[in-house]
Amino acid sequence: MARKSTQGTFSDSIDTTAQDNDPGLGLKYYKKRKRIINKDGSFNAHRIHSGFSHRNAYQTLIKMSWNHFLLLIIASLMFINSLFAGLYLLIGVENLRGLQKIAPWHDFTNAFFFSFQTFTTVGYGHISPDSGLTSFVAAFEAMIGLMCFALVTGLIYGRFSRPTARLLYSEKALISPYKEGLSLKFRLANKRMSTLLEMKVTVLLQMIVKEKIGFSRRFVPLDLERDFILFFPLNWTVVHPINEESPLYRKGPEDLKEMDAEILIMVRGFDDTFGQTVHSRHSYLCSEVEWGAEFRPAYFTNDDGEVILDMRELHEYTSVDLPPVKNKNQSSL
Repeated sequence: MARKSTQGTFSDSIDTTAQDNDPGLGLKYYKKRKRIINKDGSFNAHRIHSGFSHRNAYQTLIKMSWNHFLLLIIASLMFINSLFAGLYLLIGVENLRGLQKIAPWHDFTNAFFFSFQTFTTVGYGHISPDSGLTSFVAAFEAMIGLMCFALVTGLIYGRFSRPTARLLYSEKALISPYKEGLSLKFRLANKRMSTLLEMKVTVLLQMIVKEKIGFSRRFVPLDLERDFILFFPLNWTVVHPINEESPLYRKGPEDLKEMDAEILIMVRGFDDTFGQTVHSRHSYLCSEVEWGAEFRPAYFTNDDGEVILDMRELHEYTSVDLPPVKNKNQSSL
């Protein structure tokens, strides 16, 4: 159910004098700007001209996706062994004992497979170096292979053991009835099998306000019904009551669109598996806010008395009618 604003613009009723605290995202506004926090929790910010440093390689390899990581490892192994195969060809394939010469292009494939066997220290034995120079190159390659596999093993372990939070957020944030008024709410659940404890959530409303010259961004903290829970075995519905102190009070979808609103979410908690505090970030654009809706129950109790959380139901909601909002000066909308 869409609601329209009944007084001025979105920024007219917001006291921006006390809202100039920058959470680290900048106050300048650009019309072509995308969302601040992407769906994967990363920030929409990229560094350029920072210069190359090998110290950044570890962070890059740890943080990249598994698909990109595996493709990079496979491509690197193929490239390194192709270089060594070319080096064996340059020395001369006659220096490789047991090499069967069938066709010219077989020289490269045989040298490539010999390189892979040496690189991985498998050494099947039907091809072996037959000169001092070839033996030196093979020994050097074996040493490089051991170092590379040690590095890859460390990276894989680091990727598996890195403490991260995998939270599933509802696809939509909802504007729902709440007591005698309205509320903004969204849900989240833990996708990992680990247990999260002492969960804390912080929610900011990012909006655009008109200044004397141009526009700027403002970040307003949203008060929550409950911003801390001790245990997190089920889903958590985070609720922001839209009362007279809320920047969303008496505002509708068009107001949020006009102000290019984005709801920024920061969640942290203690993971008992990693034994460390983990963090998660998410955001909702104004187009991802559903007006006049209520979440369906996401968990139930089975016949054995066990509580079952259905992750598929986390996003499900039903349409509801929104009640009129009253205040001291106005009876209803």
